[in-house]
Amino acid sequence: MARTCIICGGPTGSREHIFPAALGGRRTNKGIYCADHNNNEYADLAGIISGQLALFNAHIGVVGDHASETTPVTMTDVASGREIELTNSQIRFKGPQIISQETVGKTIVAEMSFNSTKEAEEWVLEQKAKGFDVQLAPQGQKTRYRVGTAHAQIKLGGDEKGLRAIGYIAQTFLAHSFPDIARAPGLQGIKDYTLKNVGSGFVWWDFDPPDDLPANKFPFGHRVIVGLNKDDGTAYARISFFSTLNFAVLFGPVPFEASRSVITDIDPLAKAPPNDILSWTEDAAKGAVSKPDDLSASLAEAISSGKAQERISDLMRRIVDFDRQTAAKEIIDRIAGAAMLSEADRDKLFADIVSSETQRVFRLMRYVADDFRGRASTPVERTLSELLDKAVALDPASANGLTDEAGKSLAIACETLKKQMIEDSKAGILDQDRMEMLIGGGPGAHAVGNAIFQPIIMSFPDR
Repeated sequence: MARTCIICGGPTGSREHIFPAALGGRRTNKGIYCADHNNNEYADLAGIISGQLALFNAHIGVVGDHASETTPVTMTDVASGREIELTNSQIRFKGPQIISQETVGKTIVAEMSFNSTKEAEEWVLEQKAKGFDVQLAPQGQKTRYRVGTAHAQIKLGGDEKGLRAIGYIAQTFLAHSFPDIARAPGLQGIKDYTLKNVGSGFVWWDFDPPDDLPANKFPFGHRVIVGLNKDDGTAYARISFFSTLNFAVLFGPVPFEASRSVITDIDPLAKAPPNDILSWTEDAAKGAVSKPDDLSASLAEAISSGKAQERISDLMRRIVDFDRQTAAKEIIDRIAGAAMLSEADRDKLFADIVSSETQRVFRLMRYVADDFRGRASTPVERTLSELLDKAVALDPASANGLTDEAGKSLAIACETLKKQMIEDSKAGILDQDRMEMLIGGGPGAHAVGNAIFQPIIMSFPDR
């Protein structure tokens, strides 16, 4: 059939992503929308879900199509109240930070931190453009700032515009898989809804999808199912983000002869085709959708029962596990020839490795302190807990985000973890599983806990 826009019937040719590029979608189709509807009318909706899923994208390390690196998500550092930018590979403050400032004569002298030399140079140019005479003093040393807790708001599908964005994705997939059906008059309602916000009841949260659907082929895979259900004569869709966040879509009545469905799993971590998707067709209405009486009931029940929070928490746990596994693999690759190094070179290698993982080490320290506080039941234990809390205390005003005492504790913990890695390496037991446990598991917490506890015990009266 001729390529015509499914909205206006005009000529197509605009190469739209059938799944949002920012979420890892790599495939395009030039036969669905005209340039105006793809680039203008639907441009806003295309970015809605990408923005709402940015937190998960950043944590996992998704690199959008045609992008060169992961887009950072902006969060708030609870201790300092300052905005930070986070990806799976770095945490940094958003923009320059003033550490201290004083007036000397008619000159303001400020100590500042920048994320890069380029950022510092751009800041100087901005100040000069405002009429300020800025002079840079010699560069100080590089310092990593340790973040305690950060938060960001998740608003996935939380309003009608978010649901329309999901409807738009489903509509695009339907046109990709069933081009004739997507142009049927019976689907005008969903098109008016996604384009003009006319009508309702097409898209809703689904916290109880069918349990006979196969598992996603990818660890954090997205899934889109579009199908035709002969039983009720409707076209439908199911969309799942990161194999966790599920939505159902009912397009409307359409003419067809037999049930059929197309299931597409999308790997957001794939860099390019052909291994970015797995798609197959079934001669059945797989995952068929029935419209509930109350479209908001599933979401309301999930929120009140804690199921929604549990789903998000489970996804974050999977992301943390994946991040730890990825980091451990990279470290194991770095130490492949450690056995052949001299003692001094081996020591330096592991010192560099632990130095690059200080945020993880600090998390282990905080875990130990939180765990001990939760179990402290006697006066002595509660006193020890207070001292341990001081050993991991934050100081937002300091260059590294820690108090002097916590900074010393971190140094002790890093030294201990380095020695444990070297010992395990010599013993031939430092494989990826062991490294995962040292940088983010029980063995690492045990080593770090003993290290920061020792000075406390030694200073404790009547030990």
